[in-house]
Formats: sequence, C-alpha cells, structure tokens
Amino acid sequence: MLCLNSAWIAVMVASGLMEFWMLLAASFAQGVGFAFMGPARNAFIGSLVGREAVGNAIVLQQLSMNGTRVVGPALAGVFISLAFIGVAGVYVMTATGFLVAILTVWRLPAGEPEERAETTSPMRDLVDGVRYVWSRPAVATLILTSFALTAFAFPFQSFLPSLAEDIYDAGSEGLGVLSAVQAVGAVVAVVLVAGIAGRASAWGQQLVLALAFGGSVTLLGFANNFATGLGAILLVGAASAGFQSLNNALSISYSDSRYHGRVQSLNMLSWSLFGIASMPIGVVADLIGIRETLMIAGVLGVGAVLALHVVGRVWGAEEDRHVVPDSA
Repeated sequence: MLCLNSAWIAVMVASGLMEFWMLLAASFAQGVGFAFMGPARNAFIGSLVGREAVGNAIVLQQLSMNGTRVVGPALAGVFISLAFIGVAGVYVMTATGFLVAILTVWRLPAGEPEERAETTSPMRDLVDGVRYVWSRPAVATLILTSFALTAFAFPFQSFLPSLAEDIYDAGSEGLGVLSAVQAVGAVVAVVLVAGIAGRASAWGQQLVLALAFGGSVTLLGFANNFATGLGAILLVGAASAGFQSLNNALSISYSDSRYHGRVQSLNMLSWSLFGIASMPIGVVADLIGIRETLMIAGVLGVGAVLALHVVGRVWGAEEDRHVVPDSA
C-alpha cells in the first residue's frame, strides 16, 4: 500500500496532474498504512529475535528510523535540486525503497503466534487487548504514559515551523536546521539507550526519559532565540526518542507473545493523539502564544508522568514487572 501510494504520486507529479487534494489523499493512505504496519512490525520483531533480545531489537529499529530522519530529508533536498531527478524522481526512489523492503520481508520466516482457527472481529480483538493490558499494570502504565506524553508534549513538532519563522526569524533554512538537530539528538539517545533496553534498570531509565521529554519541551518554550532553541530541541529530540524506544521495548518485553500485536496496536493508537491534540493546543497557542503554550504543555506532561508513576505503584506495576510472561 505504501509502495503504491508513493508510485502514484510520482506519476501525477511527472505528468503535471498533481493537485493538493491528491496530497491529502496520499497522507491519509500513508497514515492508514503505517497504522497497520507499525504494530505488526514490532510484534514480528519480538517473534524473530526472541524475548531475551527483543528490547535491543526494538531500539535498533528506532535507531534506523531516527537515522533516516537525518539522512533522508538531506538527500531528498539534493535530489530535488537535480533537474534529471526532481520531485517525481524522489517519489520513484521512495516507491523503490518500499519495493526492496517488501522483497526482503518476503524472505523472512513466519511469525508467532500461529494463525488462529476461529475468526474474530477487529473490535473483539481490541476489547481483548484492552482487557489484557488492564490485567498487566506494568504494561498499562507504559501505554498510559505514552498516551499522556503524546497528547501533551509531542505536539511541539507542529510548532517548529512557527518557532523558526515567527520566534527565531530563521525562515525555512532555520526549520531545516532545527529538524536536523532534533534528529541528531534522537539518534545519539537511541544509541545510548540500546545497551540498557534489556536490563533491569530500563524501567527507571524510561521514567527519567519521560520526565526529561516533558521538561525539555518546557525548556523549548523558554528559548527566545535561535541559539538557545537549538540547544533545547537537541534535548527534546534525545529525550523523546529515548523514551519512545524504551517504552516500546518494555511494553513488548512485559507482554505475552500472543498479545504483542494488540499491545503494540494500543501503543500506536496513542500516537494518533498527536494529530488530534495538535489542533486544540494550536488554538491555545493562538490565544496565549507559542512559547507559553510549550511551557504549559511540558509541565502538564511531567505532571501526568509523575501521577501515572504513583498510580502504577499503587496498582502493582512494580510487582508486575517481575512477573515472567507465560510465553517466555
């Protein structure tokens, strides 16, 4: 689906028939495609490498994704500037990349669990997944923390263009530098957390990174010039990527393999809040200012993480972390 999505955009651009509504349709299709592929991919990784290495494998995947955020836009900018490649050529390359991925994944062994004999509806699977997560306080705490930070802190991403243009007076070039610095911070953080994904200290490190994520968004709000903004966005990129990597790795590690897909689907659902929450937070930013909104959003994120940590301890998340899943 993602391969064909890039291919038809390439054809429309090359033929001169491209219109704005086509980009909206392509964005919608891409969102649907990744919503299906993301949870399945994370669950499949757990099946391929086994429980003892799943944390490191998930972090390695995050390293790959954040690394392409540094290299991809830069290469695309270079290729677009070349007359014999251009925008259409970049979309052809994207479609080709997806095709290579399809052929590579096709050679992998079948994953676990095996196909179920009975047929169930998506809604029934969703309810079953929610019930399972509710029965595992550690997993529930991880997912709820992801929900909270995605809703409060992650919409900072939507404000980067306005920060670059209106606050820092740096224009589109400044936006590119901000995005690149954020991605570099993310890559460095993921490399550093890769070694602790499978350790007992990973739970505490995940909490520290969650608090650092919210705190760094508040710090970004305090930054009133481009130089301090670069320092803040470096911390935001590092903390957000490190938190996301460990959160995903732990949610898989603490779940039974037959529920990996459903647990990761709930985790992926939290990222839908990013787009939904961006609009009301944007309205608040119009009323009180972008920097003030970032300060408040970061503080709310930190408060939510602390509250969930306390609730999790009362709920039994600390004890649940030491319960070995049935499928181990």
